[in-house]
Amino acid sequence: MPASLGRRAGAGAGAGAGAGARVTRAPRAPRVVAAAPVAVDAESAQAEWGLAVGAAAARPSPAEVARTALALAGSGTVATAAGAHPYPLATRAAYVLGEEIEGVADGQPVLRLRRGALHTANLLERPECSLFVTPPGAAECLTRVTLTGRVVELPAGDAREDARRRFLRAHGPGLGVDAVQPDDLFAALEVAECFEVGLLGQDREAVLVSAEDYLAAAPDALLALAPQIVDMMNKERIEDVVRFTKLAAGFTLEELEDVQFMWVDSKGFYIRAQKRGEDPVDLRFGFPAQLTDEKDAKSMLTMLAQVAWEQELQRK
Repeated sequence: MPASLGRRAGAGAGAGAGAGARVTRAPRAPRVVAAAPVAVDAESAQAEWGLAVGAAAARPSPAEVARTALALAGSGTVATAAGAHPYPLATRAAYVLGEEIEGVADGQPVLRLRRGALHTANLLERPECSLFVTPPGAAECLTRVTLTGRVVELPAGDAREDARRRFLRAHGPGLGVDAVQPDDLFAALEVAECFEVGLLGQDREAVLVSAEDYLAAAPDALLALAPQIVDMMNKERIEDVVRFTKLAAGFTLEELEDVQFMWVDSKGFYIRAQKRGEDPVDLRFGFPAQLTDEKDAKSMLTMLAQVAWEQELQRK
């Protein structure tokens, strides 16, 4: 293999919401809409029902959001350029993360490279590339992530076999050009930088995250459960979503045109709401304590919904 691709060092090594609002059940892949500023009575919300709202609400760091996205996706778009093909070529690439692969850092993507593929030839000549990832399904509203760096082939032995086993477990044997072959290459993307574009919240922005911060972060504890919780809140507990929105944003039921429970993580959740005649807004709610599993999440949401219902009765 050409020296430019390189070898890894150490080879071998609730109650009804009422009428008036058009309450929408969130689709699997929520529409991303620009949010407008919204006045949130954060002090009142936290004092009355223990739920931090807006700027006061805890949220994952950009590095943690990026790690969550990479853990959810499993595939992305790799862009390469070299030699006779000087313009960037963007193609789909499946990957697994470095967990359980000898010599590869947690969070580091390991790509399966098919011999004879144009992007593989480009990487053999010039290993610098980028990997663009959008998480699937309900998480599509969360972020877009681009990792830049260079790929390094995993050496024959334990590292390559670990990667092959992990890949087959995650993606199966595949069909056609995606079929796993005995002569496939497996190469780790050594991350130089992470570009994370947040898509939820009033403070959404694009952030450059260092490789050190990205690799030191961990995926969110609820990442595997969040899509089911989103679905449950929009289909079975939409009255609670409406109530959270009314109390936090000060909307009346008559003013509320549309509302969706967008995403949940171990530190809180997002609701997207639209007041009649105005642009949608994103509301961030922070949990009183960080959660660790599905039981925690459902119990916390039930408790907060009960408190919100009681506060609503007191305000009538």
